[in-house]
Formats: sequence, C-alpha cells, structure tokens
Amino acid sequence: MIIDYVIRNAESESAIYFLLAAYIETTQFGERLPEYLTNLPITGMEDVETRFQQLMMECDKASERLPNKSGAIIEEALHIFDDALCRLKVLEHAHPGRCLSRPSQNTHSASQGAA
Repeated sequence: MIIDYVIRNAESESAIYFLLAAYIETTQFGERLPEYLTNLPITGMEDVETRFQQLMMECDKASERLPNKSGAIIEEALHIFDDALCRLKVLEHAHPGRCLSRPSQNTHSASQGAA
C-alpha cells in the first residue's frame, strides 16, 4: 500500500493527520468501517490511539466470524493506524510536546484542501 509507506516516512504530524483524514474519507464512501471509527476531525494523537484500540477490538470480532471482506478492510485500517501512531510517537520523541497538540483545522477534511 502506498499510504502506509507515505505515513511511515512523513516529516510532520500535520502530514500524518492529513493522510489519515484522506484515508478515512475513502472508507466513508462504501461504509467500509464502523461510523464511530470514521468520524472527522481527528483531534490528536490520543484520538489516533483510541481509534487504533477500537480497530483492534473490531479485528478480534471479525476474526471470530467467517473470513470475509470486512475483516480484510479492518485489518488494512489497523495497519494504517498503527503506522500513523508509530510515526507520531517517533516525531513526538524527536520533538517533545509537538504531536500532542490538536491537528491544524485543514486536516479535518482532505477534500477541503483540494477545493
């Protein structure tokens, strides 16, 4: 996947939040993930951590059911959020306090940046 590579190599937390918002918007179209995981805006690293934990629970639930497409989608999202969380923590370690703040307003909707 290209998005996970870009997230792992992002130079700023705002880039990570923008990429996550764009990813979330793509999942909203097909209702591919539960709505509570796709609400925007992303409010910071704690929000990313919470969504990651929720995705882990969804992945556990999906693994109990027969293999299906929704399980693969949840697993994909889990990997993307894991990459984002790891990169945010790396950036936070390099610049303490920087990633804990709220993302800038332009990251809540990736489509607004294109308008």
